[in-house]
Amino acid sequence: MNLNQYQDLALRTASHVQPDSSGLAMAGMGLAGEAGEVVDELKKHLFHGHAFRREKVVAELGDVLWYAAVLAHLSGASLEEVAVG
Repeated sequence: MNLNQYQDLALRTASHVQPDSSGLAMAGMGLAGEAGEVVDELKKHLFHGHAFRREKVVAELGDVLWYAAVLAHLSGASLEEVAVG
């Protein structure tokens, strides 16, 4: 699967996201929140002595990718365009 195919699949589950400023806000805040969950997992491992939970980090990164795909779409960009920069 390539990034644009992933984006198409992600958008199938984003029908509730409005194509307006509220959708942009939801996607941006969701992206930040999920990135924060990744950071929290790393903090727990690096500074609190918890075991590294790879499966949790991977799951949260999947959520980050979903929000990135939706936010890119709402911004008029493909996920591949975002990746290439």
